[in-house]
Amino acid sequence: MRLSEDNLKNLKALVVVIFCLYVLSGGFYNRLVKPTQFAYWRGEYYTISPEMDKQTTGESTLAFICNLTTFLGIFTMASSGWKQRDRLTSNRLMIIGIGLVIAGMIGSYTLIELKRIPWYR
Repeated sequence: MRLSEDNLKNLKALVVVIFCLYVLSGGFYNRLVKPTQFAYWRGEYYTISPEMDKQTTGESTLAFICNLTTFLGIFTMASSGWKQRDRLTSNRLMIIGIGLVIAGMIGSYTLIELKRIPWYR
């Protein structure tokens, strides 16, 4: 099976995007430090580490999903105007993209707030 020139460019772009999302979500941190799945804090286990300078693998996964959702939303909004489509389809793609961006941002904000607020006391 041979890839065409356009498909090869798209595959390279996809690999670069996935790598950037991996770095943004703390992938290298997970490889170097090898954090646990749960954080032990004051006699209890938590899936989100209460300390700002530490991270669990669950947090990395959640950050990756939030970043991916935000990127997919931006990509969907951009692709709504690439091809000649009818106006209804373009508007639907734009609304779906806006929804994905909002969902990704809410997820990232929630993760930051969970780490910032002393909910574990």
